[in-house]
Amino acid sequence: MLDPGTYDGETDLCGLRHGRGTYVYPNAFFTYDGAWDRGVKHGHGKLQLGDGSYYEGCFDKGEIQGEGKRVWPSGASYTGQFHLGEKSGEGTHVSADGVVYKGAWQQNRRHGYGVLQRLDGAVYEGEFVHHQQSGQGTLTEPGGTTYTGQWMEGIRHGAGRMSWPDGSTYDGQWQQGSFEGHGSCSITDTRSDVHRSYIGNWKTGAP
Repeated sequence: MLDPGTYDGETDLCGLRHGRGTYVYPNAFFTYDGAWDRGVKHGHGKLQLGDGSYYEGCFDKGEIQGEGKRVWPSGASYTGQFHLGEKSGEGTHVSADGVVYKGAWQQNRRHGYGVLQRLDGAVYEGEFVHHQQSGQGTLTEPGGTTYTGQWMEGIRHGAGRMSWPDGSTYDGQWQQGSFEGHGSCSITDTRSDVHRSYIGNWKTGAP
């Protein structure tokens, strides 16, 4: 006979878990402490796993659904919205090494508008598709170099403008991360205060 696990808490007239209670699952790896509705996790609760990770937040008819927080053994965490146990909606994920993403999620992937702060200090703010920078967005690097424009799968691709701290700029078309197509470039030589510019077609980063 299957071990039913152990339960300590409130029940209804039929003996079903109902109200507040703690349930230790048959394999003892999972423990749930929180609200129940006719034998099903429903409302606010905490699901603790044997590896030290946990989820705390809303449950709906037994599913992780709504607002909550998930913490992994590595120390990574996610606080925000869930749908059927997956990160979905708006939320903030902090990786074990400190990378922070705050924005839209879909099926555990960055998808929609968000802000990604990398370890080196670079910040990307814009659109994501299936976990990658795709669409319109701005990347600001630690040294002050910025790029605002179109992205495809994490690479500058399409129309965009890059500016450097010395005042130099490129405004035009990009392909696979390089100047490609029509664009204008203005270069400032800070040592001689000479400004040079070129407007025209580019091929793999060169005029």
